[in-house]
Amino acid sequence: MSGDADLRCRTGSLQVWGVSCGPIMQEDQLGAPDRAWNVRVYCAGRRKVMRAIEDEGITEGVEGYLVQFWPRHE
Repeated sequence: MSGDADLRCRTGSLQVWGVSCGPIMQEDQLGAPDRAWNVRVYCAGRRKVMRAIEDEGITEGVEGYLVQFWPRHE
């Protein structure tokens, strides 16, 4: 599964938040402030999560994500 989006990062620093766990402490530096980015996110393991939730309840470490950024030219 994948999805694309546009992002404007006003500070040049990005912090990811998980739906159930809140902010992830690591911040990633995208570069200069106030830049526009194209973003593509790939996700693997969604079906495994659904099966694990049915069998065990809430799971951790089953899904995997790849997030790609490249500058958007305006």
